[in-house]
Amino acid sequence: MKILELLDRPDRWTKGANARNASGGRVDIHSDEAVRWCLDGGTVKCGVSNLATETKLKQACLSLYGTVYYGYWQDQPETTWEQVRALLVLADV
Repeated sequence: MKILELLDRPDRWTKGANARNASGGRVDIHSDEAVRWCLDGGTVKCGVSNLATETKLKQACLSLYGTVYYGYWQDQPETTWEQVRALLVLADV
């Protein structure tokens, strides 16, 4: 599964934690209770946590937002799901 498929709606994305349950509490990425993931959590959940995926995400983030630190960037208060989606589309992950 691509990360874009996992984070296909705003209510499936989070920031500040790798994964959250329906109540907003932090849970393990692979927990049955997990319903929202951040970029890093989504990468692990989808089984694509590798150098190739990381490189694609870094290149796309640099191109769109001027930084390679996509995990830090996505946790910023001003970052939106639409921006995260654009990053995933460009990275094709």
